[in-house]
Amino acid sequence: TNFGTPLCDEPGCGLGTGTGPNSGSFWAWFGGVAAVEVGSVSQDVEISNGTAVLDFFLEIPVASGNGVDFVEVLIDGTQVWQVFENEPGFLTYAQVMVDVSAFADGGMHTLEIRSEITGVPAGTNFFIDDVNLTVTAGPGPDDGPPVIEVPTLGQVGGAALLLLLLASGIVFLRRRG
Repeated sequence: TNFGTPLCDEPGCGLGTGTGPNSGSFWAWFGGVAAVEVGSVSQDVEISNGTAVLDFFLEIPVASGNGVDFVEVLIDGTQVWQVFENEPGFLTYAQVMVDVSAFADGGMHTLEIRSEITGVPAGTNFFIDDVNLTVTAGPGPDDGPPVIEVPTLGQVGGAALLLLLLASGIVFLRRRG
């Protein structure tokens, strides 16, 4: 709303009484002003079949104290995670992990990080950095049950089995007769 982008580096944005980036030179800074501020970043990603975890680092160095400023993660418009400015444990960067396996279907999805700040009584700063989406491969929904390969004997093994059966049959017939 008030800035062109939530993406910052220290020369362009300062540190906002926080750490700045968790690593590297850039990070996403949501809020940062004592006014209404809505910001977001998004990217279309393919999420392969399997188990998917979105992880990132969050810092809330400044909180307005109103209890309503928030940052959220959406996939295809569905909220998968949210935190309010008064959540403890984020004065410095802490890792957040979100299971997003429900979207691991091999398709394209829009991943969005979005924030709303009221600016009342002051601004809130949400810093997000080092965003990763990790997918552990697994069967897809249309792949059916796993296929179990049955070992085969091959020509030599088949011939050996045939000879063993013939020998057993001869022994059996001799004992009966």
